[in-house]
Amino acid sequence: MIKDIEPVSGVQCWAEMETGVGAGLFEPLESCEVVRVTRAADGQAESALLRLGSEALEHDLWGRWSPDRRIAVAARFGDRERYLFCGCPAEVERAFDGPAGTDAATLRVEGLAAALTRQVETAIVGRYARTRAGWSAEGPGGQVGLVSGPECLFNPDGRPNCAAAPVVLSLPDGSEQPIHVFTHDDDPSGQPWTAARALRYLAWFYLRRHPWLDAGPLLRQTEQAAATEAPEREYL
Repeated sequence: MIKDIEPVSGVQCWAEMETGVGAGLFEPLESCEVVRVTRAADGQAESALLRLGSEALEHDLWGRWSPDRRIAVAARFGDRERYLFCGCPAEVERAFDGPAGTDAATLRVEGLAAALTRQVETAIVGRYARTRAGWSAEGPGGQVGLVSGPECLFNPDGRPNCAAAPVVLSLPDGSEQPIHVFTHDDDPSGQPWTAARALRYLAWFYLRRHPWLDAGPLLRQTEQAAATEAPEREYL
């Protein structure tokens, strides 16, 4: 079931665009009308439709909308304001069949979840693991490479397949973080994956290069949890 949220009397809606890719700050999008926000009943699919006015059309209509520069829809209910939607530009449509001097264009914005599924770098393929040559290295060193054959399965059928020692990797700010990786399936010293270790693995290898996702705070906040041996009931 898809539910459309139409602007209603007494509720003011407006669109805001991120000041830059990954900036995290938004400013009102001038000459723009919110037509509707659509949300699935399960919350998995979202989109917004915006109508662009003449001032917006004076800018570079096609090149202005970076797929990584987020757009949000906000609303004011009485004296309260809140965001209804945040997503990424997906499609611009301009009509040329109206009366002279009435240029019109619409901008469709897709939700963040849908936008992420279109990003190649966020597709989880294979396993990042220590190679057999690197596995003999002492301590948290050793070479890590992508093994594209096996699926990304943590503790398949209850078998631990997390390397006993993490690898130490450098963040953009110069700090270092220990990240657990997969080991080969016949490694007798393989350790169970915990939720914290798996979360950090996914954040590092699949989200850290995304322009508007910052994995640094998550890695710093979960470092201690990943280093702790969890009770067996907390294994994945």
